[in-house]
Amino acid sequence: MSQVIDTRGLSCPQPVLLFLTAAKRNGDGPFSVLVDNDASRENVSRAARNRGFVVDDPRTLMPGPLLRTPEDFRGFLTDLLEGRDPYGEERLRVKKLTNQYDDGKDSARALALAGLELPAREKEETL
Repeated sequence: MSQVIDTRGLSCPQPVLLFLTAAKRNGDGPFSVLVDNDASRENVSRAARNRGFVVDDPRTLMPGPLLRTPEDFRGFLTDLLEGRDPYGEERLRVKKLTNQYDDGKDSARALALAGLELPAREKEETL
């Protein structure tokens, strides 16, 4: 499981130092470093690459437009429900790269991880 290092709100060199401390403590990772500015992204990426880490650009794993508002999200869902999915193929590509399972039980696993269960009717439909 990836260790998440949240450096949002911090300015350099703090994000780099937090990454380096985690890398020294935990060896080869994997790590996810959250940054909120370009300088931190570039500096952490450079420090990681210089130490042999592979740095992925998460934007390559985010197909489709960025949904910033509840209205954006509603519009996205409406499009899907009405059969419009211009990013469907790209989302399937990302799903194959990132999902361990392909059995349709992702929601049930997420709820179980949170200590919750599907209501009985929905549980029967997923089995």
